[in-house]
Amino acid sequence: MRINNHRWAALAVAALILAGCGPSEEEKLVDACTAKSVGMKATVLPLHWAIGDGNVDSVRALIEAGADVNAKDVRGATALHQAAYGNNAAVAALLIEAGADVNAKNVRGATALHQAAYGNNVAVAALLIEAGADVNAVATLGASRTRELAIRGWRGTPLELAAVRGHAEVEKLLREAAAPAVG
Repeated sequence: MRINNHRWAALAVAALILAGCGPSEEEKLVDACTAKSVGMKATVLPLHWAIGDGNVDSVRALIEAGADVNAKDVRGATALHQAAYGNNAAVAALLIEAGADVNAKNVRGATALHQAAYGNNVAVAALLIEAGADVNAVATLGASRTRELAIRGWRGTPLELAAVRGHAEVEKLLREAAAPAVG
């Protein structure tokens, strides 16, 4: 695993917060890990790194210290996008509880639900739908590494993405969520 300064910073912040740093130290530590304070454009934010590492306690500590759950990285992805992509339902639930926008879009218009559909992450998709994620949100995906989506400018909903990727369980869940209520 390649570790860079942003990852170490995120883990250090979480460790110090868990060790009981006072509120003023926590604020300084969270600020110290933002792109603004280090004078550069961060590709990944501390909360994103903690989620990527799958450490729920670190994520919780960063949120409690004031990390913005809706902050976006250079690709417009939020922490919830990261949790959905990584199939981390526990972290996704924590982020939703902390006020994460379930319909936030990245630079391609993809939501966390698109990420869950892409990765066949049924539990995360169910959490997002229950929290009010828009099952009809349309994303424009650029050139993709996967053959079935290699056409530039592919546009689609999470349901269409799950269908194209052959993710039957997520597709079924999304079909049920998209169906109009009979009553």
